[in-house]
Amino acid sequence: MSRLQSILRWSASLGIAAAIALGMAVSVVSLFDEVQSSQYTISCLANISRINADQLLLLYRVSETNKLDPSETVLLDKMRSQLFAEVTKIRQYSPSLVTPANLSLELSYERRIFRTADLFQRGAHAAASRRLATSLTTSFQLVQQKTQATARQQSVIASETSMVADLETLTMMAFAALMTTLLFRKFSRAKLLSELSAARERERSQARFASLVASSSDVIVVVNPELEILFVTPSWQRTLGWNPQVWIGRKIEEIVEPEDRLLFMAEVGSCTKDNDSTITTRWLHEDGSYRTIELIARNLISDPKVGAIVINARDVTERHELEMQLTRAALYDSLTGLPNRALFNERLASAIRQNAKNGSQTAILFIDLDEFKVVNDTLGHLSGDELLRCVAERLMKAVPESETVSRLGGDEFGVLLETAEHAKDAKAVALRVIEEIKGEYQLSNGVAHVSASVGHAYADAEIEVEELLKRADIAMYSAKRQDHYHFATYDDAMQQDILEKLTLRAELQRAVENGQLHLVYQPVVDLEEGRIRGVEALVRWNHPQRGVLSPTVFIPIAEDSGLIVEIGRFVQKTACKQLSLWNRIRGDKAMTMNVNLSVRELLEPSLVAQVRGVIEDSGIDPSQLTLEVTETHVMAQVDLVSERLHQLRDLGIKLAIDDFGTGYSSLSYLEHLPVDALKIDKSFTDHLLKEETPVTLKTILRLGQELNLKIVAEGIERSSQAESLLALGCVYGQGYHFARPLEAEAIDEMLRHDENGHPTRSMQETRFTRIPLWPSHFTKEGPI
Repeated sequence: MSRLQSILRWSASLGIAAAIALGMAVSVVSLFDEVQSSQYTISCLANISRINADQLLLLYRVSETNKLDPSETVLLDKMRSQLFAEVTKIRQYSPSLVTPANLSLELSYERRIFRTADLFQRGAHAAASRRLATSLTTSFQLVQQKTQATARQQSVIASETSMVADLETLTMMAFAALMTTLLFRKFSRAKLLSELSAARERERSQARFASLVASSSDVIVVVNPELEILFVTPSWQRTLGWNPQVWIGRKIEEIVEPEDRLLFMAEVGSCTKDNDSTITTRWLHEDGSYRTIELIARNLISDPKVGAIVINARDVTERHELEMQLTRAALYDSLTGLPNRALFNERLASAIRQNAKNGSQTAILFIDLDEFKVVNDTLGHLSGDELLRCVAERLMKAVPESETVSRLGGDEFGVLLETAEHAKDAKAVALRVIEEIKGEYQLSNGVAHVSASVGHAYADAEIEVEELLKRADIAMYSAKRQDHYHFATYDDAMQQDILEKLTLRAELQRAVENGQLHLVYQPVVDLEEGRIRGVEALVRWNHPQRGVLSPTVFIPIAEDSGLIVEIGRFVQKTACKQLSLWNRIRGDKAMTMNVNLSVRELLEPSLVAQVRGVIEDSGIDPSQLTLEVTETHVMAQVDLVSERLHQLRDLGIKLAIDDFGTGYSSLSYLEHLPVDALKIDKSFTDHLLKEETPVTLKTILRLGQELNLKIVAEGIERSSQAESLLALGCVYGQGYHFARPLEAEAIDEMLRHDENGHPTRSMQETRFTRIPLWPSHFTKEGPI
């Protein structure tokens, strides 16, 4: 309490002293202002006196010359302006002096000056000289006397005021000295107390700092100019696992990852007092791993309190790994680990720019997996993902390490060939890719077979990335229609071809909806007896503008678009309905109906129920219906379709493998698949025209006999072929030699002429006497 009272007393005393000092200071300042005003006034009066004299002297010179020049008139005006300016100043500093009497005296003198000057200017020299010598001189003397008297008065006032001001100043200085002495004693004691308090606070602060350093996650390292470690905080051991004492005296670069050392040394060595060095590097942990460290190095060598380089380091390993994960997620495919489309586009754009400068070529490959949807739909998406990872691994093996392999999305991959050597040899790279991808994949949920179609395009100097990808994509779709290796290089004609395909696809959708599709039928003949045993249903499109279109034109489009499922349903219903009609007429000489089934239809979950419904609705015997599946499609996904084939076979229908011999089926597959018939591909039948009997054809026929399978030869166009096939043991055949695919009405006519299943006697004979020619359709040696 006594301390508070003391503070209050001192505060009151200081307040009173301050008030007194302030009053005295105000008084002194006011006095000095008065002195200064008087001095300014005296100066102005002196100027007025001088101007008045100058004006009078000028007129005396004029009286001697009897001539007032214009320049002298201007000078008089200027003097008058200066005089009034001085009067204005006096009004500001000493307003009391500017009285009406004083102003009247001065104005009277000025009027006489200018009247005299006017007389000189008009040539009245005598009158002007008289006025100058009498009234003007007298007026000048009066003004000068008044001005000088006022100046003396102001001088006295200024002197007296100055003496008073000096006295008050001395008094104020004495008071200030007294107060200063008192305050100095007081504040000396206060300073001592403050220093003691500050010392205690520093001790507390140092304790807090030591505690913060001990618990801080940041590492502080002090090194000398040779970068030898002098001191580290305890967090060194928490962050890096090392005992701090092990590193004292060692070079700090020893803990830096070797690849980062040059950059670390350069950055730390270049830091100055004013410029810190910030760097991210990797430091060795005691367990042998490396931690990502973000550090700031500050050069305090010139600071006498430190004399070293101070490094503040922070472990940012987790943050760095997260950033890497985010970067990888943005630029790499999470499923395969390959660069994604964004990174591929970025690298492609860079390659186009760079190679355009040096005149090199840039090429890309656009890769699409054939039959991938089949795997995805049958084995499931997890197996589809597993297949994509396997394909990515094979791609990496097929493509040179210096080039970029990317997953563009779905089952599409891209290859960037930016090295000049590989860009020129793009076709060879593409064929390696096709060979590497093609084949069998052992997946967790089954076995899959896929192949690849590859489109290739070169980059023009000015081409955009998306345009180049579009070209390669177009080439890829063209490659899908190739017979052997599915590879194509882009040319401008493909663009138009794709547009036509898109147009045709849209028209096919309308054709399905508007009933523009219809069926034709090609007879399957018993080569030995010359009887029609059945027909194969084939779909045709009666296009409003293009006429009747072959399946080779629109079926691939239907398969790509998924319309093949709806078209297949139409074919099955129409063919079975027609078969039911024919067999009701033929009675016990019933025919069979062959219907083609695409792999897309085969893998539809609703197929079995659909076929069962068609059989029930049409009323046919299930054994009279044969579904044909192309060998290459079955064998490519044999494990996937085997179960479905067994389900169909359980309905009582027959199953045939079409185009047999063109794929890679094996005996083991045929033994386990529920197959009833093999249809020999036309390419084998064609060899018989050259009087050749391929070993493969003989093997197929022997295989069919061993497995008790029905063998049907396709593409018979000459009687000699039919003769040779029968000699080899092939009993059934079809082809233009017997009949082109015909409308149902034409088949009706043929059946009416076929008494008891045989042709009538009016039909012509061929060189192969057992096989009749249908007269409406054939010449003696072959098809029309």
